[in-house]
Amino acid sequence: MKAYQLLLLGYLLLSPLQLVMAANQENQPQNNFIPSGQEEPQTRISRREASDTARASYGGKVLSIRLDRQVWRVRMDLDGTVIDVLVDSDTGAVSRPSE
Repeated sequence: MKAYQLLLLGYLLLSPLQLVMAANQENQPQNNFIPSGQEEPQTRISRREASDTARASYGGKVLSIRLDRQVWRVRMDLDGTVIDVLVDSDTGAVSRPSE
């Protein structure tokens, strides 16, 4: 067998495996702010929902997010300016801390 035939055979044999691995990755949570092995806190508004709500309200890029008492504190970058956005973990209400 020629080298290109071996490569083609290897590709054909490994392709289904790559599809399965890609499907498994799609089922994994894509939230980069949840360290692996750490459970999501039990709140009415999830970390992902708080992040999405903050981005919808202010735009920009989420840098970090943490639960501070009963409020998600979302640190965001708005065109080079870092701000904190607060999202109530029970109601989803969005606010900014007084400056």
